[in-house]
Amino acid sequence: MFEPSYLDLPKGTPVVIRPICPNDAPALQRGMMALSATSRYLRFHMNRGPLTEKELYFFTHCDQQNHLAFVMFPVAKPQELIGVCRCIRDKANSNQADMAITIADQWQKQGAGSLLAKQLRKASLVVGITRWTAFYLATNRGISKLLIQVAKLTAVKMVGQGELIAYYQLVFKHRSTGEYDSVWNGDFTA
Repeated sequence: MFEPSYLDLPKGTPVVIRPICPNDAPALQRGMMALSATSRYLRFHMNRGPLTEKELYFFTHCDQQNHLAFVMFPVAKPQELIGVCRCIRDKANSNQADMAITIADQWQKQGAGSLLAKQLRKASLVVGITRWTAFYLATNRGISKLLIQVAKLTAVKMVGQGELIAYYQLVFKHRSTGEYDSVWNGDFTA
């Protein structure tokens, strides 16, 4: 349903963003184990080791309709996972999905997260998802800064000890009119 996108990071590194597939399981596991303890904690809200076989299966077998997931690799090193971004449609509210993103430590703050999130936003709108929820630690300033670059923050609630849930409206800016909309028709800027 979604084709690979070949883009450049802001510093010029050519990358490919494409839907995740079952063959990505080894790269996903290597990426998980290469994350610093801090990055793993920020993503999973706990100290943890490798992904289980069940998790690897779930994370790499996505229908790209109700569970969308994209991976980013450097074009020059197609086995080096830069990051993964996903959203899972809410069963009770079909236009809403829970989203998450993980970027390898050495690729953080280089524009990779923004490119991945924009790809996920576009794909979400294509399949009728117009809102994201994101569950993250209040101390995770990186994710909050990233998400307000690609979606409109509509509400935030504290839900636990230092944990919050943020709600975002997915919007695009029309190239021709400059107005914002949440219906994807191809006439939008990033």
